Amino acid sequence: MANYRQFNSDELSLKEKHQLLLASVAPRPIGFTASKSIDGSINLAPFSYHNAFSSNPPVVGISPAYSGRTGEPKNTLTNILATKEFTLSVVTYDMVEQMNICAAEYGSDVDEFKKSGLSRHPSKSISIPGVAESPLIMECRFLQHIQFSSEPAGGNLLLGEIIYFHARDDIYNKAGQIDPKKVELSSYHSLVGYHLITAPNIEEYVMTTPENAVGILDSAINEMERRFDIFSENRVRNISEYQKKCINNGKLEKIPYIVVLIDELADLMMTSNVVEHLIVRIAQKARAIGIHLILSTQRPEAKVVTGLIKSNMPCRVAFKVSSGMDSRIVLDSKGAELLLGNGDMLYISPSSTQAFRAQGTFVSPKEIRLIAKHLKEVAAPNFEPSLVFLRLNRDSIMRVFKERRLQNRLKKKLKLEKLRLI
Repeated sequence: MANYRQFNSDELSLKEKHQLLLASVAPRPIGFTASKSIDGSINLAPFSYHNAFSSNPPVVGISPAYSGRTGEPKNTLTNILATKEFTLSVVTYDMVEQMNICAAEYGSDVDEFKKSGLSRHPSKSISIPGVAESPLIMECRFLQHIQFSSEPAGGNLLLGEIIYFHARDDIYNKAGQIDPKKVELSSYHSLVGYHLITAPNIEEYVMTTPENAVGILDSAINEMERRFDIFSENRVRNISEYQKKCINNGKLEKIPYIVVLIDELADLMMTSNVVEHLIVRIAQKARAIGIHLILSTQRPEAKVVTGLIKSNMPCRVAFKVSSGMDSRIVLDSKGAELLLGNGDMLYISPSSTQAFRAQGTFVSPKEIRLIAKHLKEVAAPNFEPSLVFLRLNRDSIMRVFKERRLQNRLKKKLKLEKLRLI
């Protein structure tokens, strides 16, 4: 049984309570709340204390606290209680810098839109704009105010009914549903058609549905087998030798490097029982022919980072984890649980079994946008356009599913036979 640390909230300091609350809801959604004062000044403030509370009617809530320094109500609270309306705009990763600027305490006459460089998106039913850079904006009318305390840092809950939604087209998937990953990875949208590989009849530039993800992995395996045939015909061992041969023979098909990046491996492993099989096949053979695999997860569990996957991933990086067991799953040794965070990491190279400590570099959202812009401007694709689109072979996908189903049946049969023998 696990050991728990127990705290009486009445005996904790404000800072201690705040830290426990921040850790209890993670990752925390952040939204921009825009409001207007009586004299017409627009205020923009980020809120991590916000959430949805009802679908019928659609209700969201934010929790503006009194100033911890002066005990005075903040502009957002004063404005909403006065005008009875506000907007809530989703904050994405590439808006972090602007969010930090708006988080500072300014006077009521300061326009945070101008201060941060954010643009205004006009509302349809109220007089307050949303944030144009946000992929999802909600126009809200004030419903209810609940005051928890009037002391400094005391909290309030403001509930508002959503009158209008503004959802950007590119955050929807093929099924007509809002895709959270598209919201998060919207910074890379400019690379669509340049360096992001997709497949025919798939409108996602980031694969988020299990079927599409499995399809792309299986297509990568098909591409791997095709490349092996090409290398065999040209009597080369790897992509480096093939590219050297291409320089002297302009008739040879140009073959680009492909990187398959899987974010949140745990979620993908939960949705399909064939993912492990596909990943292992790519990891075992694909490096030589220019297909590389990057896996990431926030849940380094044994059922996610399996022994087969781990044994075929020669390079591993671990940032701070919660326990020595998590560290062992990633690195085969303890140590990652003692890291300091903020990019502090342990690294195992393909040529060594020893973990080296290193400092990862923080890449800001602004830098990501600039890198994507640079790649689009100066590194346009120079390979065959047909290679931009991997073949999505549904028959092949079904074959993989059937193979894995047959394997599971055989395993169950063997277990039953063992039990009978016992």
